[in-house]
Amino acid sequence: WNIDRESPLWRLFAGVVDPYIGEQITFTLSLVRRLKRESFDILHISDCQVASLLARLTRGQRTRMRIVFSNGGPYPPEAYRRFDFIQQVNPVEMDRAVAHGVDPARMMLVPYGVDIDRYRPWRGTGLRADLGIPQNVFLLLTVGSHGRHKRLDFLIETIAGGSADLYLLIVGQPSSQDPS
Repeated sequence: WNIDRESPLWRLFAGVVDPYIGEQITFTLSLVRRLKRESFDILHISDCQVASLLARLTRGQRTRMRIVFSNGGPYPPEAYRRFDFIQQVNPVEMDRAVAHGVDPARMMLVPYGVDIDRYRPWRGTGLRADLGIPQNVFLLLTVGSHGRHKRLDFLIETIAGGSADLYLLIVGQPSSQDPS
């Protein structure tokens, strides 16, 4: 349970609580209640705010669960070094964490994405021809949920101010959180 970031309730706290942070806080408080009712050994989580609040709220408990943080943000090492274990999702962030003193034994590299050894880019011309995209332009593809929370508006605005030799193709579905 949580109070969704789109809830009109957050207008009452305008300027005091960011609706996204409020959503994370109410979700975390609800989660803590469940964690107290049930026994979990490991919690794998990818939201740094939720993980940080959980670490504070569960500190000192006799049967404390371990927090495995997935650093998909990516967040700087200062934000996650207190968690029990860190899943890095790219080698650059893994190297950055080690350079900042995070013990490599507390991390594992498990990347997001596509196995490029198994799946190769399609070199055909059908898609571009079907969509009327010239062969000589750079095609940027984004796949996934494209709700407001993914900030595609920022990507579109950035691209619109750039090169005419770049096309953006958005494939996926609207988020269930966004009105149709």
